[in-house]
Amino acid sequence: MPEFDQIDLFNYAAYGNEDDPQWDDIRNYIRSNANASKEYEEIKKNLTNVQPKRKQKDFGRPRQEVKSSDGDPNSNKPAGQDKKWWSVFLGE
Repeated sequence: MPEFDQIDLFNYAAYGNEDDPQWDDIRNYIRSNANASKEYEEIKKNLTNVQPKRKQKDFGRPRQEVKSSDGDPNSNKPAGQDKKWWSVFLGE
């Protein structure tokens, strides 16, 4: 049986699927290893504490539209900031 590390457990907790055969090896590892099982449960608990906050922060807010000097309501740039992204690197 292959060994899995904390990153593998995190990936399974975040993206794993009980019905997907792709995750069979790690599911078997978690079931057969008590330390891995405890660590997996801890990771899963921490993920559920973090994920709702992120969703609440990103979604559900009305989008604020700020009109710029050129009249484009979707442009959030103040007047005079029409520089291209690469101008930062070129020093323009």
